[in-house]
Amino acid sequence: MAIERDKQAKFQAVAEAIFTILIRGGIENLSHTRVAEVSKVSRAWVYKYIGKSSEELIAFSLDAIGKEFAKVGVLLSKQSADDVRTSLFHGTFRMLANSEANPALMALYSRYAGTQNPVGRKISELEEEYLGAVRSRLERYFGLPADEAVIVAEVLHGMRMGLAVRYSSLGMKDKTDLEGVLKALRRVIKHFAIEDQKGETKIILDPV
Repeated sequence: MAIERDKQAKFQAVAEAIFTILIRGGIENLSHTRVAEVSKVSRAWVYKYIGKSSEELIAFSLDAIGKEFAKVGVLLSKQSADDVRTSLFHGTFRMLANSEANPALMALYSRYAGTQNPVGRKISELEEEYLGAVRSRLERYFGLPADEAVIVAEVLHGMRMGLAVRYSSLGMKDKTDLEGVLKALRRVIKHFAIEDQKGETKIILDPV
């Protein structure tokens, strides 16, 4: 058990070290030697358990850190329109809280999203996984046609990421707090409603 805890601690240290290097120095400064120095984990261990290429290092770090924000598995576990709506709503505010605690993640997102380097490609992969989960829930529990579900998922994700960037790094949190954002978003989405499969109009993000 102690050995497994030590291994997991090393995984976490390496993931955070890679992330720190990307934020401070960019992809060009990422190397196994630098990761070993920052994480205090041997280069041989990183080679053995993470991978031998920079792309493998990047994929490991963003999987470990980025997926904690998206919680795709939680969303896919929901089995009703009400549960999906509540999950999307609370997921947005979890994202805000996490981005406030770790603004570097949103800085990395703003820097690399849409680029064709390994970080940009990995961000795109994670986003598509999240968007796919949202689309599937919208189709299954709200009865949206596939083409409409694609657009609604993009709009919801755009709201989520835009809020996270503004709140974590563009001064929005100096004007309000998470409760203030919650109240404002409820006002904004008051009329943002779609019908579920029973033909009942539902506000898609508001669980109240």
